[in-house]
Amino acid sequence: MRDVPVAEVDHLPLDILPIATEYPLGIVPGWHQHRGARFPYVATGTILMETDAGGWTVPGERGVLIPLPTRHRVRMLDVCTSSVYIEPAAVP
Repeated sequence: MRDVPVAEVDHLPLDILPIATEYPLGIVPGWHQHRGARFPYVATGTILMETDAGGWTVPGERGVLIPLPTRHRVRMLDVCTSSVYIEPAAVP
């Protein structure tokens, strides 16, 4: 699997953007939100997700919808994801 950082493809004019990303153990991006909704499927590893509304554990072989404009941060525990980013205009 090729590691594709979202920043590398975020400029593409696509309503729906599927990418795969590998995160080494312990990666903790700071608080952020995405331009579109995100649906990460956790192929392997575990994501610990925190939002203003609470926290969740997302184990391998599960996914989670992060709707707009959800501010969140995640702790990656040796994670490989397959994510779909969805632009707001793509959803009726």
